[in-house]
This record gives sequence, structure tokens and C-alpha cells, in this order.
Amino acid sequence: MYLYTLPLFSLLQAGAVFVLLLACANLANLLFARIYGRQKEIAVRTALGAARWRLARLFITETFLLACIAGAVAVAVSFWSVKLLRTSIAPSWTMRVPGWDGIKVDRTVLAFTALLIAVVGVLFGVATAVHSGRALPYLTLKEAGRSPMLAGKGRLRSALVVAQVMFALVLLGPETEPPVAK
Repeated sequence: MYLYTLPLFSLLQAGAVFVLLLACANLANLLFARIYGRQKEIAVRTALGAARWRLARLFITETFLLACIAGAVAVAVSFWSVKLLRTSIAPSWTMRVPGWDGIKVDRTVLAFTALLIAVVGVLFGVATAVHSGRALPYLTLKEAGRSPMLAGKGRLRSALVVAQVMFALVLLGPETEPPVAK
């Protein structure tokens, strides 16, 4: 019976990886949209004399705080979902799955989550600072009445949207009917 449950858990893990990749692409797209929306603010701060390291520190602090909030919510949801999973599946089914009693959120998972939160928060903050550092404030202020997204700047966002659609389609999978038992 163990051989039949292994592909099930592998499939669930693969699905979880694709959901994680979809969430990462969505987060990156939202952060870039936020930066595009704040181009005028960044241009005004730069024109008033804000140094690049101050802007970088601002972006790193903001994204790190967002990553910490998201990580705290993710840890809370993981504890809740493990508890829900353990109580909602019938014992007659779980006795066939080896290691079922050991399913829990342990210290190594929490340590990895904390490390991942710190890395992602700083990485997205640095990427945001580098991206905003390339902007030319005089062009942004000059185009005050126009769209905040300049021509050719939406390629990365378009690529992220394509990645989101691709991961969503992988999660949906082919529309096949289950085999009928005779």
C-alpha cells in the first residue's frame, strides 16, 4: 500500500511547489506595479535631495516588513492546516500511510521559513531599490500628466503575468475523466 501513497504525496508536493511559484510571481508583479505607481514620489524624493542609499533603505525596510507579515500569516496557516488535516482524515485511511503520526511543523521548518522570510524581504527590497535607481527623475517629473508606465518598461511585468498563467494552467492540468471501475 505504501507504493500507492508515494505518488499521491509527490503529486501534492509538486502542486504545492507550483502554488508557491505562482504566489512568488504574483508578489513580484504586485511589487513592480507598486514601484511603477510610486515613480513620481521617488522622483520628487530624489529631486529634493534624497540619497540612493536612503531610498534603498526605505524599500528594503518596506519589503522586509511585508515579508515578515506574510511569513507570520504563513506560519499561522501552516499550524492551522496541519491541525485541520490531522483531524479531518479518517483513522482508517491514515493507518495505511507510514509516518502519518509524525506530520507536524517542526523547528527546522520554522528556521527555514525565518531564513526564507529574511532573504526574500531583503532580495525584493534590493531589487526594488536597483530598479528605482535606474529611473531618471527629470523624465518622470517631466511626464507628470502622462501614464506612470513608460514605453518598454512593462516587459518584466508581462513576463511575470505569463509565468502566472503558465503555473495556473499546470495546476489545473488536463481535463480527463477518472477511470471507471468495472
